[in-house]
Formats: sequence, C-alpha cells, structure tokens
Amino acid sequence: MLQGWISSAKSSNFSEAVIVNFNKNIISVDILIEIILLTHNSSSKHSFRAKYISAIYIFSKEQELKSKAIV
Repeated sequence: MLQGWISSAKSSNFSEAVIVNFNKNIISVDILIEIILLTHNSSSKHSFRAKYISAIYIFSKEQELKSKAIV
C-alpha cells in the first residue's frame, strides 16, 4: 500500500490518497469500493471540507466501469 497526496491540475483541491494493490482473483474492485463507501464519511462537516475531496481513482477501464456502476 502507498499513501500520499493527489492534486487536481485544475484547482487547488487535494486529497489524501491511498493506493491499494490487490489480487482481483481474491477480492473484487466492487467489494473494495463497497468497503470504502461503508467506512469513509465523505459528507462530514469539518473545517477542511472545502479543501479536501473524496474520490475513487482507477487504473483500468474495467475499474472505471465497475466504480461508476456502484457509485
């Protein structure tokens, strides 16, 4: 697992990021996304809400299609 920051090229918003390497034959991207959605409160009202964003970053067309179907 890697962690760090991801910044948008079009704005000053940034995200704390975690890259999760996984074996899709053991756990699917669908299950990983569901875990994130069930355990991450992206709607909290903290003082940095305007600066931080919540997002799922994908690395393949398959992940893109599956994430769009879930979210």
